[in-house]
Amino acid sequence: FLLSLLQAVVSGQWSVDNPLDVTAQNGLCAQIPCHYRYPSDLNNKSRTGIWYNSERDNKDSVAFHSKKPSLESTKFQHRTRLSGVLRDNDCSLVIDNVTQQDAGPYFFRVKFGGRNSYSYPTVTQLHVTDFTDKPTIFPAEMVAGQ
Repeated sequence: FLLSLLQAVVSGQWSVDNPLDVTAQNGLCAQIPCHYRYPSDLNNKSRTGIWYNSERDNKDSVAFHSKKPSLESTKFQHRTRLSGVLRDNDCSLVIDNVTQQDAGPYFFRVKFGGRNSYSYPTVTQLHVTDFTDKPTIFPAEMVAGQ
């Protein structure tokens, strides 16, 4: 089994495209773009997508769980979602109302059931900055009758 997993990794069957760094402003939403690939023999299998707010599998750091949202850390519940469709290989994560406590490493894991699961090694570092996009209001000229 380990040899077949190693061969899959070396052949590029398990791979992910996501950035190393993402920056979001406090109070807005953050998006971590993500697309993943897996061995073709799993195409018709159901899958579960999990995002972790850590650098390794840790049940206490689940930021998003596609099948059981109750497993998400309380700080993420009702604030995370996928912006795409997991079945279409889109694992892009959205975090609403981002805070400084959300900053840190994030990585994606997919489970197809049984031993067919994989934690993608590319970690995205989320940086949260102060809110700076303050609206600019310009006075309008008021003309009577218009």
